[in-house]
Amino acid sequence: MDDDENLDIESSIRKETAAIDGTKGKPQLFSPVRLDIECVLFVKVRPPIDPVDFVHRICKEVVSKPDTAGTKYINRLTPMTLMGKATEKGLEEVAKAVLGEHFGLIRNDETEEVTKTQNDADEDRLKRQAHSVS
Repeated sequence: MDDDENLDIESSIRKETAAIDGTKGKPQLFSPVRLDIECVLFVKVRPPIDPVDFVHRICKEVVSKPDTAGTKYINRLTPMTLMGKATEKGLEEVAKAVLGEHFGLIRNDETEEVTKTQNDADEDRLKRQAHSVS
């Protein structure tokens, strides 16, 4: 009887190791990002998972099933669709890429032209106000 049990244990271990070896070649959809920040966890997701849609689905599930949701210790979920350098140029590039589709942003050359036109209009308005006051 002990030999039969050992064979069952051995075969189950072989199956487990085979399953682990089979997943090594596959890319992980979720991978933790280790940072030395207390109480903050970053998780990197790979396509086909969209971070915004993923967070939205979690929030909908919590609202629909508040008793069964496993989010007791989560205070905030913030999806990040793109990361860039913490510079003015980096922020501008990320903002254009991420917010462009939502706010209908225009290209750089058109933005400069619109800004010049707005500045000229502001100067004209200020001149008219100055003339009307005097």
